[in-house]
Amino acid sequence: GNSSRDAESHWIPPWASDPITGGHHAPSDCSPGKSVLILVPYRQREQHLAALLSYLHPILQRQQLCYSIVVGEQYGNATFNKAKLMNAAFLESVRQLRRFDCVVFHDVDLLPTNPFVPYNCPAYPRHISVSIDKFGYSLPYKQLVGGVLAMPVRHFLKVNGYSNLFWGWGGEDDDMEARIRSVGLLVTRPNPRLARYRMIRHQARKEILNEVRYKLLYLSSKRYRLDGLNSLSYSLVASESRPLYTHFLIDLGQPPRSSSFY
Repeated sequence: GNSSRDAESHWIPPWASDPITGGHHAPSDCSPGKSVLILVPYRQREQHLAALLSYLHPILQRQQLCYSIVVGEQYGNATFNKAKLMNAAFLESVRQLRRFDCVVFHDVDLLPTNPFVPYNCPAYPRHISVSIDKFGYSLPYKQLVGGVLAMPVRHFLKVNGYSNLFWGWGGEDDDMEARIRSVGLLVTRPNPRLARYRMIRHQARKEILNEVRYKLLYLSSKRYRLDGLNSLSYSLVASESRPLYTHFLIDLGQPPRSSSFY
């Protein structure tokens, strides 16, 4: 067989009864009102993505979910902006695919190791990745919502999505937790024995400056109405329906040159 990387990315695993084109799957008794969008922000992590897909599809199918897996890839080599990328991939998913009832934001390096990790639609924002091997299967701090976060679409719209201002690593998830609190919602968590994850080792991305991060977080509750889905600018470079997921290549533009606008 052809061993090129292209052929590898189009490999169909043996557990897939059909090619799951575009990452969509719906059991025959798919009830409306429970459609899940799994959204993975991504750049240059081919092996991580392949591993995640091989874990996720069987778990989601076993749970009889109507779901779509979307991978949002940041175009170019500017500083990574995970939160802005998730906003853009969310809007494209809603525009191009179908109506979703809830969205699960899923880091590419977290592999669910228990088939009963709850990926169904929650009534309130649900922080799913509560039990990660890297942190000794305990929650590092109470406000944490990073890693894997599920939200009803109406709640994601209510908090105006993620902030677009976090260029570099860190802070965007704490900002989301503050947004959730600001609109009077609670974060729920599943049983840690169910929600177990393994983190794949990887090089950390460049961190955001601490002073910038603290300033942004200090203003989270005041800023969320103006900074988010309603202030988002991006351009879609390409979209493609691949065998195991829908792929959006998204240009987020360049980070600001100075932090004067904070």
